[in-house]
Amino acid sequence: MEDGVEDGVARKQIRSLRALLGRRTVCTGEEDCMEALGEQREKKDEECVEVRRLCGKKRTTMG
Repeated sequence: MEDGVEDGVARKQIRSLRALLGRRTVCTGEEDCMEALGEQREKKDEECVEVRRLCGKKRTTMG
């Protein structure tokens, strides 16, 4: 059951990250994430750690 809950949370986070990045896919690699979030330096590290965590667990391309 935990996986189902985690997947729902991950999907929600992927959606918000995708909106933030303005891209169809979030899991494009850490470099792309860092580049995309470059203008928002205060969020960059936190968001990219989250992307790394989510993408390391499962290759998710929402879209």
